[in-house]
Amino acid sequence: MTWRHSLLILIPLAGVIGVFAMPPISQEPAYHLFADTRDLAGIPNIGNVLSNGAFLIAGLIGLHYLRRHGRFRDCPAWWVFFIGVAVITFGSGYYHWQPGNGTLVWDRLSMTIAFTAVTAAFIADYVLKRLGSPLLFLLVPLGAGSVWYWHLFNDLRAYFAIQGMVFLTLLTVLFLFGPKGRERGFILLALGSYAFAFLFEQSDGFVFGLTGGTISGHSIKHLFAGLAPYWLFRLLSSRTGTR
Repeated sequence: MTWRHSLLILIPLAGVIGVFAMPPISQEPAYHLFADTRDLAGIPNIGNVLSNGAFLIAGLIGLHYLRRHGRFRDCPAWWVFFIGVAVITFGSGYYHWQPGNGTLVWDRLSMTIAFTAVTAAFIADYVLKRLGSPLLFLLVPLGAGSVWYWHLFNDLRAYFAIQGMVFLTLLTVLFLFGPKGRERGFILLALGSYAFAFLFEQSDGFVFGLTGGTISGHSIKHLFAGLAPYWLFRLLSSRTGTR
């Protein structure tokens, strides 16, 4: 146990404690009001539904790579991560087909599978390999439980705590445990893509108006969010010299 390992535990833990120090956070009904509500060929909210295809493409690319270059027991967290990414297509697509708290559960469940699995993958790759599988079987149920806690009690604190824990853990691993060279670059590209996804999500209506009703910020958010796991596939493929 070094000071780096101590920080890896304490920084995410501080984030979780900070979230639960807040009062309960309920889901705002306005969250479900998106700018682009166009229907086409019987598909409601078509822009936000179809743009989720980016996750399916990224997930399948990653799974194809793992099938060719890695056995499940060697990298179970990466397998679960790319499966989770592919499943986001259906969870988020279902939610955007009929936005509401009931369908949002499936969107968030699929996302937490991916988020928590990639956390276990990073720990296994850059901190201690034998922790990968135990963390995978701990964090994925915790992530799923945070979604069901919100659904049952309309309190987002557990869900936000898991998100914060994942983000702070990845940043701590990145800056303290030293992915170098191309791998570090691909991680930064993945984080940058997710940052752009967040910005476009917050600019949903503005982008829709700016593009003359062609595409909304939320649809572009899906494309950038789907790009993040693609960069992580590139990270893995850089280790074997494949693309």
